[in-house]
Amino acid sequence: MTIISLHVLGLRAAALSLGSEELVGVLAHVYRHVVEAASSRGATLSPADGQQLHLVWRGEIGVPAQQASWTGWELMRHVASLQESLAREHGIQLTPRMGIATGLKPVAGGGENPAIAPVTEEQVLHRADLLQRANRFYGTAILLDEETAAAGEHNLELLEIDRITADGEGFLRSREADEIMGAPPGTLAALDGVDMGIFQMLGPKGEVAPARLGAAAAFRGAVELFRQREWSKAYAVLQLLARIPNPEPLVRIYLSACRKQIMEERISEADPPAKARPA
Repeated sequence: MTIISLHVLGLRAAALSLGSEELVGVLAHVYRHVVEAASSRGATLSPADGQQLHLVWRGEIGVPAQQASWTGWELMRHVASLQESLAREHGIQLTPRMGIATGLKPVAGGGENPAIAPVTEEQVLHRADLLQRANRFYGTAILLDEETAAAGEHNLELLEIDRITADGEGFLRSREADEIMGAPPGTLAALDGVDMGIFQMLGPKGEVAPARLGAAAAFRGAVELFRQREWSKAYAVLQLLARIPNPEPLVRIYLSACRKQIMEERISEADPPAKARPA
């Protein structure tokens, strides 16, 4: 089972500028396109409210995630095209965000595999909603959980940007992320007991600009250095990425974390803990 959570920011401002009738026409256009995409790709559509939609795929492991990943990209490209038109004609900025999550069922035939746990549709939906909201913190547009990424990596360029662990690690667990997302109380419960990577979708293979792929490769290297606790080396790579025009907000997040770790190391070196006195 895989679920897409799609949300479009800016509708309130659009309503004030366009008027309700024209806005209804815009929303009807978006909704019709989503319905068509869901129908053609084997998903069911579940509207959550006026600004959020859920597309649900049910079926064997792998296939729903592949369908959802590609459908998600096509939907985002369509909404982005509409967004450009509204910005050009009316000066209105709509911001689409998407989270895609997959829930694995127990292995058929019995036996236990700690990496594959049964989940309910409600749990997958909550995780998709959380990833959709997390775009605000990371400065991204489409986020996938690790299971979805594994199924979609053969035809999509994906970048792991964070890793959540059951013992509390991961930027998404921070107070800053919680404040920026503005999620209702209890939203982060979707990550309870979870160990997984969070991936950014860059686009289909062969369609992502070489410059962006190069920056993604450098960022991937910086993240690896960060996880190896090579703070100064990671910081140096991230500083180079920060000089690129319009750097990814992710660079700022990791730079800040590196600065903190480097400062803590310097303080520790300058004031080492007192040695225990001999008895």
